[in-house]
Parts: sequence; C-alpha cells; structure tokens
Amino acid sequence: MTTVVVAAAIIAMILVGVALIHRLNARQQARTAAYHYGDTLPGVGRPHRPKHPHPGAGESPSPGEEGRSPDDER
Repeated sequence: MTTVVVAAAIIAMILVGVALIHRLNARQQARTAAYHYGDTLPGVGRPHRPKHPHPGAGESPSPGEEGRSPDDER
C-alpha cells in the first residue's frame, strides 16, 4: 500500500511540474510576442560583405601577368 501512495505522490509532483513549466513557457512567449527585442532597426545592422572579395596583396597575379617580373617593364 505504501508503494502505491509513493508512486501516486511522485506522479502528482511530476504533473505539477509539467503544468508549472507549461504556464511559464506560455507567459514567456506572450512577453516575447509583445516586446520585439530581437528586431533590428531599419538601417542598423551588420555591414554587408561582398560574396567574392577582390584579389588583394599576396594573392596570385591575373592570368596575363604570369611570367612577368618588375624588371620587364623597363
């Protein structure tokens, strides 16, 4: 008989915890829906980066300059 009472008490406590968590989640979702904290302001945000950056210093030369050296221009 004691085992049945303990099992019922454990199940009841689990149900109370589930109900409490459900109510807290619903309250938090209502707050999030009311206050749009995550929305960015127009014109404010991360700068856009080019998808393909231009070749810079230290990269391979363009196809027409493969065999040239700085002395060839004189």
